[in-house]
Amino acid sequence: MNDESIIILKAKEFREILRQELRANRPQEPDITRDKLNREQAAKLAGMSLPTFRKFIKNGIFREHGHGRKTWFFRSEIIEALRNEADKKKS
Repeated sequence: MNDESIIILKAKEFREILRQELRANRPQEPDITRDKLNREQAAKLAGMSLPTFRKFIKNGIFREHGHGRKTWFFRSEIIEALRNEADKKKS
């Protein structure tokens, strides 16, 4: 026995079903906590040693979040800061 069926829909009905499916399967917004990096991860992303990375923090190039021993960096901010530094060097 064949379990296949043919369904006939009007174009408007098909578009609405397609919209609903696309909305239901839309990727979730990125979780900001996934963007968090510790100091070592951020330095590695920036391609520099920890002492150099600390100098960049001290000079205000990289923004540190949190306080004390609980500090973190955001991947997007590290990338943006690196782009800004590269643009400064081009000028």
